[in-house]
Amino acid sequence: MKKLNILKIIVDIFWVLALFTTPLMFIMISFVLTNNSADSIPIRIQGVLYDEHNFKTKLLLVSTMISFTIIIYTIFIFRKVLREFQKTKIFSEQVFKGFHKMGISLIIAAILTGISSFLYPLFAKSKMALEFSLSPFILMLCFGLFFMVLSEVFKVAKQAKEENELTV
Repeated sequence: MKKLNILKIIVDIFWVLALFTTPLMFIMISFVLTNNSADSIPIRIQGVLYDEHNFKTKLLLVSTMISFTIIIYTIFIFRKVLREFQKTKIFSEQVFKGFHKMGISLIIAAILTGISSFLYPLFAKSKMALEFSLSPFILMLCFGLFFMVLSEVFKVAKQAKEENELTV
């Protein structure tokens, strides 16, 4: 349980920081979206550096911002699941629904981030660039699928637990 408490503290700290930084980022993004001057403010969100701001790249910036907001929502759900674990309600309905929601939201965020990171160099610099690295897109996609599998594992474990309790 000590590890669970440490994890909950870390997630809570990240949540509080996100509550302060997300509104600031929305203000900055709205300024960039409404600013039509040649001087562009470079912004990096989830590994993508937006240093050129035309109409297409602004759409990608909005897409990345939506992806970031979805990740913040995922952290909110993760906090709720951790709270259930602290109450030792491991097989509650909220746990596997939370894992499933986290999986879906991470997959959506991964797709939005992947599209943005792939299309931005094409729209901003008019050239295609392939980068071979461990991108946030791949990690979020893997974690999303992992949480969906974990949701199914918890459902099966709950059914096995209920069947075991009935046979005793």
